[in-house]
Amino acid sequence: MQLVTKQSKLGRPVKKPDPVIVENLLLHVANGGTVRAFCREKNNPSLLISSRTKNEFKRFDLNGKHIETIPLPGCWICRPVIKGNNLFFAVIITESWWNYDGMLAILDHNNKIISLPGGNMPKYKDGVLQKPIYDQKTFLNPHDVCIDNDDSIYIPQWNSGKTYPVKLIRT
Repeated sequence: MQLVTKQSKLGRPVKKPDPVIVENLLLHVANGGTVRAFCREKNNPSLLISSRTKNEFKRFDLNGKHIETIPLPGCWICRPVIKGNNLFFAVIITESWWNYDGMLAILDHNNKIISLPGGNMPKYKDGVLQKPIYDQKTFLNPHDVCIDNDDSIYIPQWNSGKTYPVKLIRT
């Protein structure tokens, strides 16, 4: 892996990924969060940043220019996982940390939610996602998504009474 080191405004080193190796590169940032290199277009890599409290993803080019914001009202999102043309992520909560009201979300290449396992069918009104509704049974604080080569999806759960990850098998 080749990283280019620069100096930030505060004089601290900043690492910038080489665009050739950016696909699915995971970088750790100073606050302990993560920035996931996002590459749906092989020749146009970008960074996709989760903003859990704002219920949105923000996408930037590798020079830091804002490209787009993907609003996801009511979705307290976890890290994105890219598989093919889709983006998968856990929604840890929609209402309250105490309701265990999370679900999984899948966005298509147009950044529209096409499926909400653990929730209702996604609904859009005038192009705006309507707040999803938890199904009251599927997940307890889903906190991540992992996808294997058979397209099975594994969902670990946080603060869920020591449950094992849930495995969804593609049929």
